[in-house]
Amino acid sequence: MVREVEGRYGHLALRHRKSKAEAKKALRQALKDRDEGITCPTKMTVGVLLDEWLEEIRENVSHRTWLNREGFVRLHIKPNIGTTKLAKLSTDDVRRLYKRKSGEGMASSSVNKIHVTLDQAMRYAVRSKYIHANPLDDVKPPTVKARAMDVLTPEQVNRLLDTAYGDRLGAAYFLGALCALRVGETFKR
Repeated sequence: MVREVEGRYGHLALRHRKSKAEAKKALRQALKDRDEGITCPTKMTVGVLLDEWLEEIRENVSHRTWLNREGFVRLHIKPNIGTTKLAKLSTDDVRRLYKRKSGEGMASSSVNKIHVTLDQAMRYAVRSKYIHANPLDDVKPPTVKARAMDVLTPEQVNRLLDTAYGDRLGAAYFLGALCALRVGETFKR
């Protein structure tokens, strides 16, 4: 049970304790939190924190990076743990999220990107003094499994270049084949 206390020590959230020693320890921690400027995150949800974090990083990362992180937050993180109170977010909640996403068939590299995004947001929460420690510190990121790449054989490259000869994008195809560029790298806008 949490009891909000407003008084000469400012706003403190204290829990009822079984012993006097535990109560003193909780009071010392609450006073330390107040002195360090750690705010009481009892009402802040993970979703609210993620929205705040996205606005914070908007000007410091490229637009493409921001869109990528925003997509992971909107599509994968917030629907699963967005309503969880920030103070109550546990390593088990995060592990369940990763397991659920893997069970849905999401690639391990994408689950790892969810981990990176969530970890950065939690580090922001620690820096902003919403929480003491990053709950993801004890969560092992998912292992990224290497996938075999599909590459063209020399005969297929020759056929592609013969077909592309005279096309308005023929030079781009030639450059892409010569430098082993991916399609997105060859035709980047």
